[in-house]
Amino acid sequence: MKKPTAAFIAAGWSALAIFAATYLVALARMNVPDTELYFYLTVFLFALFGVIAVVKSVRDKEEGIPVTGAFYGLSWVAALLPITMIGVYLLAISTLNELQRGLLFLTFIAAIFAAIVVQKNTRDLAEYNATQHRDNPQLENQHP
Repeated sequence: MKKPTAAFIAAGWSALAIFAATYLVALARMNVPDTELYFYLTVFLFALFGVIAVVKSVRDKEEGIPVTGAFYGLSWVAALLPITMIGVYLLAISTLNELQRGLLFLTFIAAIFAAIVVQKNTRDLAEYNATQHRDNPQLENQHP
């Protein structure tokens, strides 16, 4: 197992921060009713949670860690449902103009992708560190 590079880890976190901040700033600057604003925020947070759950459950299954069918299925629902909800809402119901809708959807999808990258990097780094400690027991006694 190769350790993820610091540049790739930084790029993932930077992308997540930039796209999430852009999404949130865009929401704050748009003139929409509070209920619509809360909908966009809730769906965004739900989607981030959902994709992280999918990455975790898929990786657990690959590594032979038991994952219940219910958790695996609900993870996919939690990832795909918010994407569908925001897509339908932006196309059919939203009071925003086309540019605003495009900005929200683009930053929404980009932030989700960045969250997947961050989760993968986190898991890869943890696996790498565990492998290093297992292969070199002297590392257990060292403190940073």
